[in-house]
Amino acid sequence: MADALARLCNTFHRGLNNVDFNMQRNGELRVLTAIADTHPCCIFDVGANNGEWSRLASALIPNCTIHAFEIVPSTFQQLQAGTAGLKNVRVNNFGLSNENGDVVINISEDTSVATACRIEGMKAHDDYYRDRVNCVVRKASNYIQEQNIERIDFVKIDVEGMDLRVIRGFEDTLSYVRAIQFEYGVFNIASHDLLADFCALLVARGFVIGKNISKRRAVLRLPLRHGKLPWLKLCRRQI
Repeated sequence: MADALARLCNTFHRGLNNVDFNMQRNGELRVLTAIADTHPCCIFDVGANNGEWSRLASALIPNCTIHAFEIVPSTFQQLQAGTAGLKNVRVNNFGLSNENGDVVINISEDTSVATACRIEGMKAHDDYYRDRVNCVVRKASNYIQEQNIERIDFVKIDVEGMDLRVIRGFEDTLSYVRAIQFEYGVFNIASHDLLADFCALLVARGFVIGKNISKRRAVLRLPLRHGKLPWLKLCRRQI
């Protein structure tokens, strides 16, 4: 009885926190569709992995340029293959962070979907991430200046706990960004980046933070410095 109750509580907790990787169920597709309705010209896919999100964005918004960033070289090859022929997707074999340099990424032999920069204090993941690889990171502000980008309509970030560092790497060019989708979850235990830290940075820049959950509405009011946009969902899974 106790075990059954524990399983039921765990299922309820996962549902409450929207622990679901299916974009059609977890609200990500709904957010992307809302973004598409605003006719965006430039999108960043940070933590592009094998290109699933970029492919969907490309199909929904064919006239939008999508800058996809994948830090792990072997996974980047999958991204290249997965987006080959998509003229509006530009792939980059480096990650974004708050500084330029190299980082060690923990990877799994079982899947390319799960990679993580920091796993300290997460004993449940010790046996899962058995390999490491050195990877390159750059500040978004440098990339934006090099590419002569003046406006970014949407930034999707999924980098296993390092999301805040990606945002900090935009520096002053964060003012170019209209909306951000970031992940806040278990990997923030290792990164030590709290939700309060996200709020302190983003609210000061004119963003209003909301939670993206399936089947219920949680919304983000965007800063008006670029003109009006509809209310959109912000963040994926847990915040």
